[in-house]
Amino acid sequence: MDPEVAARRRADRSGAPELFEEEELQQKLAALYPAPNELVPGDRVVIVDGNADVDAVAAAVRDAVAPLLDGETPRGPVTG
Repeated sequence: MDPEVAARRRADRSGAPELFEEEELQQKLAALYPAPNELVPGDRVVIVDGNADVDAVAAAVRDAVAPLLDGETPRGPVTG
């Protein structure tokens, strides 16, 4: 997710800021995310477009974890 999109969503919601929501940290994390498979080689990675609207992001996450919740064995990295 672009740091600007994350900042806008944080501003739109109520509640106190959380530790990981500092702008500088968000910029650093965003720089790492384009290549998640390099950060955790061999782990299963699912890439979800966090810039999409909230409902689309939630649906993509549900679709990605549904096989795990149904007891299926994950196989290799996944993007989607």
